[in-house]
Amino acid sequence: MTFLKIFFFLFLLSNSFGGISFSDAFAAAPEKSVLAVVNDEIITPYDVDSRIRLLLVNAPGEKVPSEMEQEVLFSLIDEKLKIQEGKRQGLVNTAAEIDDAIYRVEVQNGMKKGNLEKMLESKKIPVETLKNQINADLVWFKLLAKEQDESTEVSEEEINARQKYLEEELKTSGFLIGKISFPYAGEKEKKEAEKKAEKAFARLQKGEVFQKVAEDFGSSEGLKWYKETELEKGLLPVLKEMQPGQVSRPVNVEGKYVLVALAQKREASKDGKAVAWEVAQVGVSKERSAEVLDAIYLLKSCSALMDKAKELGLEATSRRQTVPVDQLPPAIKLPLEQEGRSDIVVGPVEGAGFNLFLMRCGGEKRVSVLPSKEQTAAALKEEKMELFSKKMLQDVKRSAVIEIK
Repeated sequence: MTFLKIFFFLFLLSNSFGGISFSDAFAAAPEKSVLAVVNDEIITPYDVDSRIRLLLVNAPGEKVPSEMEQEVLFSLIDEKLKIQEGKRQGLVNTAAEIDDAIYRVEVQNGMKKGNLEKMLESKKIPVETLKNQINADLVWFKLLAKEQDESTEVSEEEINARQKYLEEELKTSGFLIGKISFPYAGEKEKKEAEKKAEKAFARLQKGEVFQKVAEDFGSSEGLKWYKETELEKGLLPVLKEMQPGQVSRPVNVEGKYVLVALAQKREASKDGKAVAWEVAQVGVSKERSAEVLDAIYLLKSCSALMDKAKELGLEATSRRQTVPVDQLPPAIKLPLEQEGRSDIVVGPVEGAGFNLFLMRCGGEKRVSVLPSKEQTAAALKEEKMELFSKKMLQDVKRSAVIEIK
């Protein structure tokens, strides 16, 4: 939830897989002209290959696991169903809406208009695969807005209950973690559980997304806050040694092996406040980083950095906000901590397809970490819309004819 999380739509899954190359993924199986039929529309190996190329646009030659082909195929099936349902209900995007969405992606990534399509063409990635993904997302957004019912409404009672819960949570130390568990009963199952845990850990080391690996091994709980007293005893010392952003090796606790991804640590706070920094950031696409380096490094204040970002057309990837220090990702926190000054630009901090330039604005301060009622209401609404979206897609699937070859 921190402002440092910039939503780079195009690069969301870059560097997330490890295994065999995407060209090998198709060579390893008998050639097929059709991989799936969704009602009366087909999905071909070309469609899947194009989408994999898009996902790996920022990692040419990257290795991917053989199961990625199936993951992408299922994603394309969902997109077909969303677009088909939109057509059935008379909801069709115009070319202008799709072009506008692509332009917003360019702005978010600090790119000039038209450069995204040029970049894809230079890498021999069909622009249509991006447009198809955007088309499906836009149609589905319209459908959700049209079909949402009382189950997605957020009441005052729900907001107050969540606020009260969060207030109590802040009074105790805790950890925001994701867990993948491999339970066992007996020595034989224990060895099998350990092998699975090590396999999952190996995938995570190669850069795969934690939630995807968790789902593959039957765990889709997602991130959750745990108080120290709610954790298995063997996990607590491991978590205390970890830094946010790290993943543990398999830990054998209470009849299971557990992999833990630590997102945040929270110290107990009686007054609901935490030490925070005000930080300014500018996100720049790697293709433009060299162009703006000299202009950015000469700056001596956060205000000057924000003004320069506006001048360079980088407003969409620039933020200035106060953030609790323990919520900062290590890649952001460490360089700022090491510099220790508030008049120096730090960076570039590398991301997938972009670089971040950062500056601390003044010293430390204590701020409230309890979200406002408006923020709590928005979080509850998002949770309900996510559940509603899953239910609606399941309903669409039940009435569809899907054949996987």
